[in-house]
Amino acid sequence: KIYATLDILCKCFVHQDEIYSASGLSCVATAPSERGKGYGKMLVTSAYQLIKQNNSDIGIFTCDTYLEKFYTGCGWNTLENTHLIGGTPKEPFSSEQFDKVTLISFFSNKAQKNAHTFNNCNIELYPGDIDRLW
Repeated sequence: KIYATLDILCKCFVHQDEIYSASGLSCVATAPSERGKGYGKMLVTSAYQLIKQNNSDIGIFTCDTYLEKFYTGCGWNTLENTHLIGGTPKEPFSSEQFDKVTLISFFSNKAQKNAHTFNNCNIELYPGDIDRLW
């Protein structure tokens, strides 16, 4: 039986003339009968550590606003007024159109040094047509 699951998406992107390797959570779900038992938190916390250990500059993704407290409790930080741009450059897809917040963790020295550049902006990830938005 599967109690909880998630995907980790990875790619490089350019932000303010710097190239970053990024990983983010996607498709996080816990079986309704298993919610509240800590499986989701255990999985998200483990994914956080895995992303950190795999030398990603940053971990970044969006979640529904009502889940923000859950993710910040697992180590992620909220970016204020920051939206992810998905899709493709020809067909951009913004997280702003949904009730979402952007979560991030800065792992590398470069990302930590430039953390201030990630607030109050659009971050162009462009993951493509299939996973249009993390």
